[in-house]
Amino acid sequence: MPKTTKKTVAQSTAKAKKPVTHKKAAAKHAKAEGPRSFRLYTETKPFLTPLPTVQSLYWLIIGVLVLLLAGWAMYLTVQIQSIYDTITPDYVKTSVTTKQ
Repeated sequence: MPKTTKKTVAQSTAKAKKPVTHKKAAAKHAKAEGPRSFRLYTETKPFLTPLPTVQSLYWLIIGVLVLLLAGWAMYLTVQIQSIYDTITPDYVKTSVTTKQ
């Protein structure tokens, strides 16, 4: 087994430099504000004024369309029922005569 020798590391003769330290700027915190009170709202016009607006016009148009659609559906229902009324007696007459 070969003999091993330890080698010593020579110390450097130069002086060790101080580590550079960086200072961080302190964060400035804004003052925490306390709870604020609500401001009272002064109404410029009374709440229940019957002034028409654009939305009033939209609702009027929608209401008229709904009424027209309901009237059309009733008209179709009456027409279909009248067709059933004309078909049923003829069907009954023919079915009764064929079974005998």
